[in-house]
Amino acid sequence: MSGVSCAPRPLEAEPTTWRRALQETVLLLGRDGENAAAAAADAKWIVREVAGVAGADWWLALDSPPRPDQTQRLRSMVSRRLDGEPVAYLLGGWAFRSLHLCVGPGALVPRSETEQLVEVALERLGVLSGGAASAPLVADLGTGTGAIALSIAAEHPSATCWAVDSQPAALAWAQRNLDRYPELSRRVNLSRGHWYRGLPRGLRGKLDLLVSNPPYVSEDEYGQLPPDVRREPLSALVGGSDGMSDVREIVREARFWLRPGSSLVMEVAERRAEQVGELAAGEGARSVRVHADLAGRPRMMVAAW
Repeated sequence: MSGVSCAPRPLEAEPTTWRRALQETVLLLGRDGENAAAAAADAKWIVREVAGVAGADWWLALDSPPRPDQTQRLRSMVSRRLDGEPVAYLLGGWAFRSLHLCVGPGALVPRSETEQLVEVALERLGVLSGGAASAPLVADLGTGTGAIALSIAAEHPSATCWAVDSQPAALAWAQRNLDRYPELSRRVNLSRGHWYRGLPRGLRGKLDLLVSNPPYVSEDEYGQLPPDVRREPLSALVGGSDGMSDVREIVREARFWLRPGSSLVMEVAERRAEQVGELAAGEGARSVRVHADLAGRPRMMVAAW
C-alpha cells in the first residue's frame, strides 16, 4: 500500500472478500503497535465504513467481494490510520450518547468520559431546577463539536444552552452538528469567545449550570499522549505548563456567572482532581464533590456556590 512504510506488507490489491479485507486490516494496524483489541476495533470501524453496511447487513456482506474503488478507499484509510489520524476523523463522525456527531480536524474527538460528564451535568440539573418541567440556563465552555451542549439540550428538553468556543474550526463542526439536529436550534446558541467572554453579559449571575471539558494536559504530559490524540487540536488539550491555566480561569470566574445554589461541572485530570477541588473551595464553593469515571478514576468535579 502506498504510504504505509511501517507495515511489513500491504493490503492485498484486490481482497477476495470483506472478511479477508478485515483480517488483513487487523494485522496491519496491529503491527503498527496497537494492542490486539484496539487494532480489531479500529479495523472493524474502518472496513464497515468503506463497505457501507452495518448491523445484520454487515454479517451478510462479509463474504462478498469489495469493488475496486472500495479497495482503493480502504487502502487510503488504513494508510491514514497508520500515519496516526484518529479513527473518528477517518469516519467523519462519532457516536456520543443519543447523537451521531460530525467530527474532523480542528475539533476534539468526543470520548466516553465526556459522556459521563453529561450524565453528571444532567443529574445536577435535576437537583438544581426541579426536573425537566423547568427551563434551566446552561453554558458549555469550550464546546468543540458541540457534544455537551447538544446532548444536554436533547436530553433535558427545557434547557437552553450557550455553546462557547474560541476556535473557528471547532465552531464550524459544532454548527454542522447543530444543523444535523435542527429541532435543537432554538435552544442551543453557538458563540465565539475565550471562555466567559463568549457569553452574553446579561447571563451574568443567572446561569443554572456551567459545564466544561477544558484543556487539562500539562506541556510535559502532552509528549506522552498517543500519536492519534496528538493529531487533535493542541488548544483543546494543553492547559499551560501545569495543565491548570484554563481550569483556574474557569473556576475563578464561575461564581460570578452562576445564580446562588447553582453548579460548575468540569472534566478534570485524574492526578489533579483534588487540586481542582481545593481551588473551587478557595473560590467560595460551598460544596465540592469529585465523581469517578467507569474505570474508578476521579475525573468529574462538581462545585456548587
